[in-house]
Amino acid sequence: MKLYTCLRLSFDVKEKKYGNLHEEVGAALHNVGIAYLRAERHTDAVDTFGKAVRVRKGALGNDHPDVAVSLVKAGICNLLLHRFDVALVVFREALSVRRHSLGALHPSLARVYNNIGCVHVEFNDISQARRAFEGALDIQRNALCHEPDNGPLMFGVATTLSNLGYLYSSQEQYGKAALVMKEALSFQEQVLGYIHSTVLSTMDNLADACAKSSEGGLALKCYNEILCRFETLDEAGTGVEGEQYNRRRRAEAVIFYKMSRINRQQNDKGAELEKLRAALRAIRAIIENSELEDTEASKRLERGIRNEVEQLEKELRHSGNIEWL
Repeated sequence: MKLYTCLRLSFDVKEKKYGNLHEEVGAALHNVGIAYLRAERHTDAVDTFGKAVRVRKGALGNDHPDVAVSLVKAGICNLLLHRFDVALVVFREALSVRRHSLGALHPSLARVYNNIGCVHVEFNDISQARRAFEGALDIQRNALCHEPDNGPLMFGVATTLSNLGYLYSSQEQYGKAALVMKEALSFQEQVLGYIHSTVLSTMDNLADACAKSSEGGLALKCYNEILCRFETLDEAGTGVEGEQYNRRRRAEAVIFYKMSRINRQQNDKGAELEKLRAALRAIRAIIENSELEDTEASKRLERGIRNEVEQLEKELRHSGNIEWL
């Protein structure tokens, strides 16, 4: 906690110099709260941010933007502590402060709306969560009209769209989920590139939504694209050793298995068997890596997929179709 020690010392010096209610003291308290948050000492962090809020209100006024900054951090800490009722109250106060000090369309309001939406998700209040996410999206789209090449704004839009996609999926509205995830993916690719883990994760979620909305062809196209991007990573030498290698092969196995389920729905047993065999090869590659700690779990998975392969091969032999696979 060297960082905490330095920041605490800075706070002590400033409090002695300026007294209890000074903006420099409020800033120092806020920074101590950040150190606690990074150290995952969330109870200490929320208490410290609360003190920062009180000092900043006294020094700067109730509606100063810096007050909202500390309120947002306090809300996040309460969220991490599962104090959802308190988090919601704090986030709403932060929203009010920012609206009064910065205007109703300032981009920073969108982050607070997103946080409020996340709290409502925890409450399973879907309509309020959607309203909050849509409020964030309206602000972000407006800001993006004025700064169309602003990377942080684009990433913010993508985050809100991903939140909406999660919300739609949780309500089994997979068609709507696929639409917003496709747009989120487009923004993420512009900001992060095509092989970033966040981009690949969104593409996987998009494929899942397509599969569940009876768009199996589009889902397979997404899964194939992910596999192609994995190859690009391998060619670049990214994650070809150790645990990264194992994670990559595990992800491949999962994708191949998902593709086999779609092939089964399409009654394409030949393609299903091909994907199951590919999943099996990926799992066996993990097992061959002796440094992997969860080898037993991988072996259980290998046995399960192998049983499916053997059963499907048996079915195809009986139907006379195994030869052309």
